[in-house]
Amino acid sequence: MKSFGPQALTVLSAVSTAAAGRLPHCSAKSITPCQCPSGTQYSESVTVSIIGADVKDVGAIVNDFFTSDWLGVHPSSTQGPNNKPGKSIRSAMLPTAYGTYNVSELLVQLDVKPDGSFVQRFEQLPCTIPVEYDSHNGSISGYWATIEGTRIFESETLLRWSEYACETGHPQDFAEFHESAMKNVTEVLKSQGKIKGVNVDPVSAQAF
Repeated sequence: MKSFGPQALTVLSAVSTAAAGRLPHCSAKSITPCQCPSGTQYSESVTVSIIGADVKDVGAIVNDFFTSDWLGVHPSSTQGPNNKPGKSIRSAMLPTAYGTYNVSELLVQLDVKPDGSFVQRFEQLPCTIPVEYDSHNGSISGYWATIEGTRIFESETLLRWSEYACETGHPQDFAEFHESAMKNVTEVLKSQGKIKGVNVDPVSAQAF
């Protein structure tokens, strides 16, 4: 009889739960869609781009959790060591079209392959849920992000940012924020003379 590891069993359990009509509660390890807290709305977004640079150069920018200027947001504070899953926490004021909110994020996963391809996951710090907009017209009760960089060729990197969230009021336009961030990565690499391949502007799909 074939045996399954703990991760496979977790996935199989989540799939079985979904098949039975009971979605798992949203978390960093849940399948999607997932069940948001009562009174909140599920949303999801994905943005992809091709950056004409070595994936290791892309990762050097994206995977520095405490240096997030490429996001257009500088952390107001950090806690713990940098780039340590389960220990690295960053906080910042994030502006949106509907108000600004003060959010803290926890690094959940950071895996880098020998060729430089990587997976980074982070989430809203659970103890801060929910966070309200300063305008009091909405709140966020958890969001879970995955940024993946995949080596396509020596100077071609596929960058993908997927995110799902539980919100009230006006859902965020994740696509606009993620596309701007990816363009910032390209501009930084251009300024460093590291763009050697072809860039393809970010495109997104999202559902609220």
